[in-house]
Amino acid sequence: DRTSVGHVELLRAWTNECDKAHERCRRQSFANLLPTRVIDVGGPAEIGVQACLVISKGQYGNYVALSHCWGPGSPPLRTTSANIGTMCSGITWESMPQNFQDAVTVTRMLGLRYLWIDSLCILKDSKEDWEREGSRMADIYQNAYITVAATSAKTSHEGLLRYKLLEERDVITFPSPISAEMREDLILYPFGTTSHHQNVERSAWNSRAWTMQERFLSRRIIHYTDFQTIYECRSGNGRVDSELQAQMQADAARAVSTEVHDLYNWWYPMVQGYSSRDLTYPNDLFPALSGLATTMQSISAPYVSDRYLCGLWQEDLARGLLWWSGLKVHASDHDCFPERAPSWSWARCHRGVDYDTFSFSSVEQFRLVDAHIELAGENPFGEVKKARLTV
Repeated sequence: DRTSVGHVELLRAWTNECDKAHERCRRQSFANLLPTRVIDVGGPAEIGVQACLVISKGQYGNYVALSHCWGPGSPPLRTTSANIGTMCSGITWESMPQNFQDAVTVTRMLGLRYLWIDSLCILKDSKEDWEREGSRMADIYQNAYITVAATSAKTSHEGLLRYKLLEERDVITFPSPISAEMREDLILYPFGTTSHHQNVERSAWNSRAWTMQERFLSRRIIHYTDFQTIYECRSGNGRVDSELQAQMQADAARAVSTEVHDLYNWWYPMVQGYSSRDLTYPNDLFPALSGLATTMQSISAPYVSDRYLCGLWQEDLARGLLWWSGLKVHASDHDCFPERAPSWSWARCHRGVDYDTFSFSSVEQFRLVDAHIELAGENPFGEVKKARLTV
């Protein structure tokens, strides 16, 4: 039972351990600044209180961020310029899809008051609000006390807290060594069914472009999968199985490097993974990556003054231009390459790109002459209207 006292206490113990012992997970001085809007789910003593949208106005507090897949079409519940007053007055339980209901429940179980959900906390009919809030995605997920992910849910209606029974199994019955009159059962499950790789890495959630930065930027995540609850942080990961046994394991692959010479080496494998992920709206390609781009520029700023060029970095442009598509492209595929990026950017290729493993310290015959980027909105890492590069 994912709402049991033992289950919740173990999750709280893990987050407390992160705060006290994990340098990569520990809160910074600014990390509890609330996003522009959050869902107030009520305090621990406010039983039965109705959740409502609140405008934070620079307020501080710990909050949960939800990472999930909408599914086909638009989100089933969203905040707009027309209904924001109603949402601030109260959000009825019945109007929320299962993912939202379960996220509210988890927030309350963890003893927290505030919850951030994209479609409820960003005005979906306002391009200006979307541009402004989209440019803050890095802060939203990095500053969240914890992120909860509906990892096995393919739509907003499947929820986080359900368990799926493993129907595919074999049962071997044999005599008990204790007594000839007793029988014991050995239950065998398919290999990998309950593995971290199967439950998280190969999930529908992990195939979406938006969830990549949500996962990388979060300091800690609770993955709610069909068969397990998996706790993942920048210093390791643990698993809550049916016996509530957990073991932290060293796995810092998700930690963003703070060494400047490692940043570009980190960027290119990240681009390779991101470029093959799914996007419902092609114009979201740069916005869905903007949080990671913002973080990289922020980390490198003390060491190098760099400029973001449609998914590439000016200070490492020669290497950045050496991408290639591993798939053969036919003339009939032309319409599949929307005008979402210039031809010299890997972002123009929607099929996934690769970077060869190579290194060099200087490129004597390469020089950037001019780069002109015209953005579609306010976000410097967001949607691009047109771009020109002269080398």
